[in-house]
Amino acid sequence: MVEKVVIYDNTKSPVRYLSSLDTFNNGKSYEFHTGVNIIVGENGSGKTTLLKIIEKYLL
Repeated sequence: MVEKVVIYDNTKSPVRYLSSLDTFNNGKSYEFHTGVNIIVGENGSGKTTLLKIIEKYLL
C-alpha cells in the first residue's frame, strides 16, 4: 500500500508537464490511509496524473 507521495524534484518525472502543475510543486506531499481514499480536484489539476505516477513506480 502507498502511504505517502512526496514531490522532491518535479523535473525528473516521467511526465514532462508535471512541473507546470501547482499540484506537483517541489515539497508537496500526499498521504494515503488504510481504506478508501478519495482524490478531489478541478479538471486539469493532476488527479489522474498522480495515479499514473503511482502506478508507474509500483510496476
